[in-house]
Amino acid sequence: MGPVHYVTLAYGRTWRHGPYTCTSRVTGLTCTNRAGHGLFLSRASYRTF
Repeated sequence: MGPVHYVTLAYGRTWRHGPYTCTSRVTGLTCTNRAGHGLFLSRASYRTF
């Protein structure tokens, strides 16, 4: 297996891959699937929905 590369998602940008969509904001990162389930991550907290 080769090296792993990470990319920072800039504020205001959206990343999509298959059924997943992640949006980065100053308040945190929200990722959802097509059914609307997902998670929110920030430096202070996280929650699933």
